[in-house]
Amino acid sequence: MKIIALGSGGWIPTSAKETSCFLIDSGESLIILDTGTGISRLEGYVDLLNKYEEIHIIYSHYHLDHIIGLCYIGNWAKGKVINIYGPGNNLINRACKDIMTTFLSPPYFISVESIGKRVNFIDYDLNGFQIGNIKINITEQIHTGKSYGITVGNYLHYATDTALSEETFRAAKDVKLLLHDCWSMVNVNSMDHTSLQDIIDLQSRFQVERVGLIHTNPNWKDADLLNIKNTISEKGSIVFVEDEMVFLF
Repeated sequence: MKIIALGSGGWIPTSAKETSCFLIDSGESLIILDTGTGISRLEGYVDLLNKYEEIHIIYSHYHLDHIIGLCYIGNWAKGKVINIYGPGNNLINRACKDIMTTFLSPPYFISVESIGKRVNFIDYDLNGFQIGNIKINITEQIHTGKSYGITVGNYLHYATDTALSEETFRAAKDVKLLLHDCWSMVNVNSMDHTSLQDIIDLQSRFQVERVGLIHTNPNWKDADLLNIKNTISEKGSIVFVEDEMVFLF
Protein backbone atom coordinates (compact mmCIF):
# COMPACT_ATOMS: atom_id res chain seq x y z
CA MET A 1 0.00 0.00 0.00
CA LYS A 2 1.41 3.36 -1.07
CA ILE A 3 -0.19 6.68 -0.08
CA ILE A 4 1.06 9.83 -1.83
CA ALA A 5 0.12 13.33 -0.68
CA LEU A 6 -0.51 15.22 -3.92
CA GLY A 7 -2.09 18.12 -2.02
CA SER A 8 -1.83 18.51 1.74
CA GLY A 9 -2.98 22.11 2.22
CA GLY A 10 -6.36 23.62 2.91
CA TRP A 11 -8.58 26.10 1.09
CA ILE A 12 -6.02 28.14 -0.90
CA PRO A 13 -3.13 26.58 -2.85
CA THR A 14 0.29 28.06 -2.05
CA SER A 15 3.75 27.76 -3.58
CA ALA A 16 4.44 24.89 -1.18
CA LYS A 17 1.07 23.19 -0.83
CA GLU A 18 -1.74 22.35 -3.21
CA THR A 19 -5.21 21.65 -1.81
CA SER A 20 -6.48 18.26 -0.70
CA CYS A 21 -5.71 15.28 -2.88
CA PHE A 22 -4.25 11.90 -1.88
CA LEU A 23 -3.28 9.11 -4.27
CA ILE A 24 -3.44 5.50 -3.05
CA ASP A 25 -1.91 2.53 -4.88
CA SER A 26 -3.15 -0.66 -3.22
CA GLY A 27 -1.45 -2.90 -5.75
CA GLU A 28 -4.90 -3.92 -6.97
CA SER A 29 -6.71 -0.58 -7.26
CA LEU A 30 -5.89 3.09 -7.76
CA ILE A 31 -7.81 5.36 -5.38
CA ILE A 32 -7.86 9.15 -5.12
CA LEU A 33 -9.23 10.86 -2.01
CA ASP A 34 -10.59 14.28 -3.01
CA THR A 35 -9.52 16.17 -6.13
CA GLY A 36 -8.24 19.51 -4.91
CA THR A 37 -5.58 21.37 -6.87
CA GLY A 38 -3.09 18.71 -5.77
CA ILE A 39 -4.33 16.52 -8.60
CA SER A 40 -2.22 18.71 -10.90
CA ARG A 41 0.77 16.75 -9.56
CA LEU A 42 -0.47 13.59 -11.34
CA GLU A 43 1.87 14.52 -14.18
CA GLY A 44 4.68 13.09 -12.06
CA TYR A 45 2.89 9.76 -11.63
CA VAL A 46 1.95 8.83 -15.19
CA ASP A 47 3.74 5.48 -14.96
CA LEU A 48 1.62 4.59 -11.94
CA LEU A 49 -1.58 5.70 -13.68
CA ASN A 50 -0.71 3.59 -16.71
CA LYS A 51 -0.83 0.44 -14.55
CA TYR A 52 -4.58 0.82 -14.11
CA GLU A 53 -7.60 0.95 -16.40
CA GLU A 54 -9.86 2.34 -13.66
CA ILE A 55 -9.54 5.23 -11.22
CA HIS A 56 -11.65 5.33 -8.06
CA ILE A 57 -12.27 8.85 -6.69
CA ILE A 58 -13.78 9.19 -3.21
CA TYR A 59 -15.02 12.57 -1.98
CA SER A 60 -15.15 13.60 1.67
CA HIS A 61 -17.48 16.47 0.75
CA TYR A 62 -18.12 18.88 -2.11
CA HIS A 63 -16.46 22.15 -1.12
CA LEU A 64 -14.65 23.62 -4.12
CA ASP A 65 -11.14 23.27 -2.72
CA HIS A 66 -11.76 19.50 -2.65
CA ILE A 67 -13.37 19.01 -6.08
CA ILE A 68 -11.90 21.67 -8.39
CA GLY A 69 -9.22 19.32 -9.73
CA LEU A 70 -11.78 17.02 -11.32
CA CYS A 71 -11.69 19.33 -14.33
CA TYR A 72 -7.93 18.62 -14.65
CA ILE A 73 -8.05 14.83 -14.54
CA GLY A 74 -9.01 14.39 -18.18
CA ASN A 75 -5.43 15.31 -19.05
CA TRP A 76 -4.35 11.88 -17.76
CA ALA A 77 -7.55 9.81 -17.66
CA LYS A 78 -9.23 10.15 -21.06
CA GLY A 79 -8.87 6.43 -21.75
CA LYS A 80 -9.83 5.25 -18.27
CA VAL A 81 -13.01 4.33 -16.46
CA ILE A 82 -13.56 6.79 -13.59
CA ASN A 83 -15.69 5.73 -10.63
CA ILE A 84 -16.76 8.68 -8.45
CA TYR A 85 -18.01 7.98 -4.92
CA GLY A 86 -19.53 10.73 -2.80
CA PRO A 87 -22.14 11.41 -0.13
CA GLY A 88 -25.54 11.18 -1.78
CA ASN A 89 -29.27 11.08 -1.25
CA ASN A 90 -29.16 9.11 2.00
CA LEU A 91 -26.76 11.58 3.63
CA ILE A 92 -27.28 15.00 2.06
CA ASN A 93 -30.55 14.61 0.12
CA ARG A 94 -28.88 15.07 -3.23
CA ALA A 95 -27.17 12.55 -5.52
CA CYS A 96 -23.45 12.64 -6.16
CA LYS A 97 -24.11 12.58 -9.91
CA ASP A 98 -26.44 15.57 -9.69
CA ILE A 99 -23.87 17.61 -7.76
CA MET A 100 -20.92 16.75 -9.99
CA THR A 101 -22.78 17.22 -13.27
CA THR A 102 -23.91 20.64 -12.05
CA PHE A 103 -20.32 21.52 -11.18
CA LEU A 104 -18.82 20.23 -14.44
CA SER A 105 -21.07 21.19 -17.32
CA PRO A 106 -21.22 23.88 -20.02
CA PRO A 107 -20.72 26.80 -20.00
CA TYR A 108 -18.27 26.37 -17.11
CA PHE A 109 -16.45 23.33 -18.52
CA ILE A 110 -17.00 20.27 -20.65
CA SER A 111 -19.51 17.71 -19.42
CA VAL A 112 -18.23 15.60 -16.52
CA GLU A 113 -19.03 12.49 -18.56
CA SER A 114 -16.31 13.58 -21.03
CA ILE A 115 -13.36 13.45 -18.61
CA GLY A 116 -12.84 9.70 -18.99
CA LYS A 117 -13.64 6.71 -21.16
CA ARG A 118 -16.66 6.15 -18.91
CA VAL A 119 -17.69 7.91 -15.71
CA ASN A 120 -19.75 6.14 -13.05
CA PHE A 121 -21.29 7.83 -9.99
CA ILE A 122 -21.91 6.00 -6.73
CA ASP A 123 -23.69 7.50 -3.71
CA TYR A 124 -22.17 6.23 -0.48
CA ASP A 125 -23.76 6.07 2.96
CA LEU A 126 -22.62 5.15 6.46
CA ASN A 127 -22.57 1.45 5.55
CA GLY A 128 -19.48 2.04 3.42
CA PHE A 129 -18.59 0.07 0.30
CA GLN A 130 -15.96 -2.13 -1.30
CA ILE A 131 -13.23 -1.37 -3.85
CA GLY A 132 -11.65 -4.66 -4.90
CA ASN A 133 -10.51 -6.37 -1.71
CA ILE A 134 -10.49 -3.12 0.30
CA LYS A 135 -13.37 -2.16 2.58
CA ILE A 136 -14.11 1.57 2.65
CA ASN A 137 -15.82 2.77 5.84
CA ILE A 138 -17.54 6.13 6.19
CA THR A 139 -17.78 8.23 9.37
CA GLU A 140 -19.82 11.37 10.04
CA GLN A 141 -17.79 14.47 10.86
CA ILE A 142 -18.52 17.97 12.18
CA HIS A 143 -18.27 20.59 9.44
CA THR A 144 -20.43 23.27 7.83
CA GLY A 145 -22.39 21.64 5.02
CA LYS A 146 -21.34 18.17 6.27
CA SER A 147 -18.20 16.18 5.58
CA TYR A 148 -17.28 12.53 6.01
CA GLY A 149 -14.27 10.60 7.23
CA ILE A 150 -12.99 7.84 4.96
CA THR A 151 -11.30 4.67 6.25
CA VAL A 152 -9.35 2.67 3.66
CA GLY A 153 -8.98 -0.91 4.86
CA ASN A 154 -6.76 -1.22 7.92
CA TYR A 155 -4.32 1.32 6.54
CA LEU A 156 -5.72 4.84 6.53
CA HIS A 157 -8.37 7.08 8.04
CA TYR A 158 -8.78 10.37 6.16
CA ALA A 159 -10.32 13.16 8.24
CA THR A 160 -10.18 16.46 6.40
CA ASP A 161 -12.43 19.43 7.19
CA THR A 162 -13.70 18.40 10.58
CA ALA A 163 -14.00 19.90 14.02
CA LEU A 164 -12.75 17.89 16.98
CA SER A 165 -14.55 14.54 17.16
CA GLU A 166 -13.79 11.54 19.34
CA GLU A 167 -15.58 9.41 16.74
CA THR A 168 -12.78 10.20 14.27
CA PHE A 169 -10.13 8.92 16.65
CA ARG A 170 -12.16 5.81 17.44
CA ALA A 171 -12.40 5.08 13.71
CA ALA A 172 -8.64 5.55 13.38
CA LYS A 173 -7.63 3.52 16.42
CA ASP A 174 -6.81 0.37 14.46
CA VAL A 175 -5.34 1.84 11.26
CA LYS A 176 -1.71 2.60 10.52
CA LEU A 177 -2.18 6.27 9.61
CA LEU A 178 -4.67 9.00 10.47
CA LEU A 179 -4.53 12.00 8.13
CA HIS A 180 -6.22 14.77 10.10
CA ASP A 181 -7.27 18.36 9.50
CA CYS A 182 -5.07 20.83 11.43
CA TRP A 183 -6.14 24.46 11.07
CA SER A 184 -4.99 26.21 14.26
CA MET A 185 -2.40 25.81 17.00
CA VAL A 186 -4.76 25.91 19.98
CA ASN A 187 -8.41 25.08 20.54
CA VAL A 188 -10.67 27.93 19.38
CA ASN A 189 -13.92 25.92 19.68
CA SER A 190 -14.28 25.78 15.91
CA MET A 191 -17.25 23.96 14.41
CA ASP A 192 -15.35 23.38 11.17
CA HIS A 193 -11.70 22.55 11.89
CA THR A 194 -9.35 21.09 14.50
CA SER A 195 -6.35 22.47 16.40
CA LEU A 196 -2.95 20.88 16.89
CA GLN A 197 -3.52 20.79 20.64
CA ASP A 198 -6.78 18.86 20.12
CA ILE A 199 -4.98 16.34 17.93
CA ILE A 200 -2.13 15.86 20.41
CA ASP A 201 -4.60 15.30 23.26
CA LEU A 202 -6.80 12.77 21.45
CA GLN A 203 -3.90 10.99 19.76
CA SER A 204 -2.48 10.30 23.18
CA ARG A 205 -5.81 9.25 24.66
CA PHE A 206 -6.81 6.89 21.83
CA GLN A 207 -3.27 5.68 21.11
CA VAL A 208 -3.57 6.20 17.35
CA GLU A 209 -0.44 4.72 15.80
CA ARG A 210 0.52 7.62 13.53
CA VAL A 211 -1.03 10.98 12.68
CA GLY A 212 -0.30 13.16 9.65
CA LEU A 213 -1.34 16.82 9.83
CA ILE A 214 -3.17 17.87 6.65
CA HIS A 215 -5.55 20.56 5.37
CA THR A 216 -3.22 23.02 7.05
CA ASN A 217 -3.87 26.75 7.21
CA PRO A 218 -2.56 28.61 4.11
CA ASN A 219 -2.16 31.78 6.19
CA TRP A 220 0.48 30.26 8.44
CA LYS A 221 3.85 32.03 8.22
CA ASP A 222 7.30 30.45 8.48
CA ALA A 223 7.35 31.15 12.22
CA ASP A 224 4.03 29.32 12.66
CA LEU A 225 5.28 26.30 10.72
CA LEU A 226 8.49 26.21 12.75
CA ASN A 227 6.46 26.36 15.96
CA ILE A 228 4.30 23.45 14.82
CA LYS A 229 7.24 21.33 13.75
CA ASN A 230 9.03 22.01 17.03
CA THR A 231 5.89 21.11 18.98
CA ILE A 232 5.55 17.72 17.29
CA SER A 233 9.29 16.94 17.03
CA GLU A 234 9.20 15.16 20.38
CA LYS A 235 6.16 13.15 19.30
CA GLY A 236 7.47 10.75 16.70
CA SER A 237 3.95 9.55 16.03
CA ILE A 238 2.79 12.93 14.63
CA VAL A 239 4.14 14.28 11.33
CA PHE A 240 3.57 17.47 9.36
CA VAL A 241 2.55 16.27 5.89
CA GLU A 242 4.20 17.97 2.93
CA ASP A 243 3.13 17.66 -0.71
CA GLU A 244 4.52 14.54 -2.41
CA MET A 245 5.29 12.88 0.93
CA VAL A 246 4.90 9.10 0.58
CA PHE A 247 3.69 6.60 3.18
CA LEU A 248 4.38 2.89 2.61
CA PHE A 249 2.65 0.02 4.41
